[in-house]
Amino acid sequence: MNYITPKATCFFQILIYTLLIPFFLLIYFIQYTEAAFIMPYFFLLIVTSILLFNNISGIYINSTYSLFIISFLVFIGGRFIAYILDGSFELYRMDFFISYVLTEKEALNLMTYVILGIIFIDLGYKLIFISGATFSNIKINHSWLMSFSLFALLLSPLFIIELLMNIKGAISGGYLSSKLWQASTYSLPLSSFAQTIFGIAFGYSMVSGYKKKYFLAIFIFTVIASLIIGARGPIITAIFLYLWARGNNGNKKINIIKIFSLFFLLLILVSYFIQIYSFRSNSQELEMNFIKFISEFFYSQGISLMVFDASMKITDYPILAYLQSIIPGSSAIASLFLPVEYYMTGFHHYMAKTLDSNLFNEGFGLDWTLLSDFYVFGAENIIGFSILAFLFGALFSLLQNSTKYDFWLILLYALFTRLIFLPRSTLSIIIPFIIYFIFFVYLIPKLKKEI
Repeated sequence: MNYITPKATCFFQILIYTLLIPFFLLIYFIQYTEAAFIMPYFFLLIVTSILLFNNISGIYINSTYSLFIISFLVFIGGRFIAYILDGSFELYRMDFFISYVLTEKEALNLMTYVILGIIFIDLGYKLIFISGATFSNIKINHSWLMSFSLFALLLSPLFIIELLMNIKGAISGGYLSSKLWQASTYSLPLSSFAQTIFGIAFGYSMVSGYKKKYFLAIFIFTVIASLIIGARGPIITAIFLYLWARGNNGNKKINIIKIFSLFFLLLILVSYFIQIYSFRSNSQELEMNFIKFISEFFYSQGISLMVFDASMKITDYPILAYLQSIIPGSSAIASLFLPVEYYMTGFHHYMAKTLDSNLFNEGFGLDWTLLSDFYVFGAENIIGFSILAFLFGALFSLLQNSTKYDFWLILLYALFTRLIFLPRSTLSIIIPFIIYFIFFVYLIPKLKKEI
């Protein structure tokens, strides 16, 4: 009899978490700073075990969730990997935008949040996974979505032109020239709206096959354009999307060594391209030491760890940033009645503006992290933070379980690149998008039918 079943594996993980959670909370509340040194190794061990148990449970390495965990590892734990490769790196130094080094107490606090964050995400995911719970099936109106997809293609020049202008700006002013808009007054984001419409239609196209070649061509163009400007994120998420789609939503097991050897090679080539040819290179000298190159890559990607720390040092975030993360168009509506500065529309803008307004006005910033969202929406304490991490994991699992229905599979396709990049981004790219999706894919066809 085979006792190593997916449910048994998940139950074992849940049992381990019931022991680990009180352990880390105890260390946190008694401020046992001697544990700060070992915490990064705990993090790497936990993430590695999640990926291993996922594979045993049938949540294969190319599944949405496992790819999300890998993204979390790179963006939040990248510095820990770099430190193992090269012990000269400082784990808890903020060396971009602002400069400071964490004390042992501060490092302990940060790592407690990070470790509990990944534990509660996985705990929420696994509890729903073993329950098999799903969202209700929602029928889709193919006739309406075909017309909607054509409309999305007609709108696509709005963001394509913007991308071309960003490339032009990068040619003349460098990578940061594409960021200077953040210091200006808020205006109605037609390009962003067009991208949202395109993203929804892209999901439908990938599932139904309708106008698939056109949508893929535009998607590939946006990835290449972003790469030329100097952004790694879009190409990495595009590769993940390919692995995920090739593996049939993670249901088809793939050759891990073969696929990730290819991914690793592409990652290196992309990084070298950015270092030499993109408009983000700034004539950097090419690093030929392979280990040093890889460790520096992980160290730089792992800056999100310290971005999360910086986000916890700021208080009194603007109400508009909260609203914009949840309600679509909040900033646009507010801008119709009063002047709205960009730094008021997002947590990351406000954080950067508060820490150094001069650098912010020059185009510099710190981005944001998913963990930062858990923190600010969780009443800025460890309990609220953990509850939100748990709920996120549970909803993630519900969405994945529901992809046997076309409506939810289309949503996951439309959300995929956003979800994968989420560890170093914000829920404001997820929640409003889902509301738009429900409005255009479910509500409008229903209203048209009733009329």
